[in-house]
Amino acid sequence: MENDESKITHSKLEMASFGFASLSREYLRIAFSATAFFFYETVVQLNVWLTGLAFVLFAIYNMFNDPIVGFITNRKFKFTKKWGRRFPFILLGALPWGFSYIIIFLPPTTDPVNGAWILFFWLLFTTCLFDTFHSIFFVNFIALFPDKFRSMKERRLTSGIQIMIGVVGTALGAIVPPLFLPEGYTGITNYILQGIVTFFICTGGFLISIPGVREDQDTIDHFLEKEKEKQAQSLSFFKSLLRAVKQRPFISFMVIYALYQSLVETMQASVHYVI
Repeated sequence: MENDESKITHSKLEMASFGFASLSREYLRIAFSATAFFFYETVVQLNVWLTGLAFVLFAIYNMFNDPIVGFITNRKFKFTKKWGRRFPFILLGALPWGFSYIIIFLPPTTDPVNGAWILFFWLLFTTCLFDTFHSIFFVNFIALFPDKFRSMKERRLTSGIQIMIGVVGTALGAIVPPLFLPEGYTGITNYILQGIVTFFICTGGFLISIPGVREDQDTIDHFLEKEKEKQAQSLSFFKSLLRAVKQRPFISFMVIYALYQSLVETMQASVHYVI
């Protein structure tokens, strides 16, 4: 009898489909990190302190957005029995996400000095909208992985395929958008064009990923069984948050991860300035 830890219940094609969601996500992340701040500071010419403040507030929003989205979506809904716990939210976040990237590069046509606060609030609104769709997608995408791929062998194999496809997305996100920007990186129209191209590439990747991120009946049934056991001991959002912050290893990891992300984001956002 085959050990449960070595069972493979999904095809490599389905695993590759799952990986295409990672491709689109990595593409959008690096395109956003490398381009958004540069665009507002050098092309729109919004005051650098206001641009920086908008991104700081966006980062604070991002800090709370993920756990709130996770708490809201991690429960049973009317559609759960038919469509699953994660799949509907993955689509709800993924499909509009590329469009939210485009509107970042559609600021109001106003003077960057007299209309600075209008541009500031547009930047803050569009980046937070961008991150909202990302959170709805990614929190559920990352949580689906251990639910759907249950054996260690299947998880290792899926991770390997997903990472390889995701690396392609990182490369494309760094290479493709600048191809549509003119020498000197000027002209708002060119940034809109790269946003539209990004939208089509990433939406295409998300559509390819649908078979991979769809929950099979075993995954749905497993969740529904666990949900019955969990209902009696469910915690409020703030009690759950308090329990998490009391875990010293978790907090240590989060501090190190914050430093790592600061380095990565600074490096990516510096690309166009270096060029």
